[in-house]
Amino acid sequence: MGSRYLPSTSKTLAAGRPRPLKCHRRRLNQLCKAPLRYPRAESFRQRLLGKEQKLLLTCFNHPDVPPTNNQAERSLRPVVIMRRVIQGTRCDKGLENHSVMRSLFETAKRQGKKAHCFFEALFITR
Repeated sequence: MGSRYLPSTSKTLAAGRPRPLKCHRRRLNQLCKAPLRYPRAESFRQRLLGKEQKLLLTCFNHPDVPPTNNQAERSLRPVVIMRRVIQGTRCDKGLENHSVMRSLFETAKRQGKKAHCFFEALFITR
């Protein structure tokens, strides 16, 4: 299957297998050859051609790395909603405490553990 941003052709796909990283890199370089008129777009184009290209294509080298930051965005959503509802925290220490507890809760969730068991094991077990 081709990427939404890097279209595939029958020449680049063999028996339904994803294209190798070299093909993606070559295609990205082709797309970024010509300079762009708008300063922000040109700046982005230059970043894509530089050392950040390797970071952009990490998901092709490591299949366990998702191509988006969707999971991180979803993890932050409850915190952002809470902050909007209560209009922030009253002090920096409260913000720090909430951030740490939320991070631990997300860790438990991703490990497939019940939050109360996770916290119990964390705080009571040595």
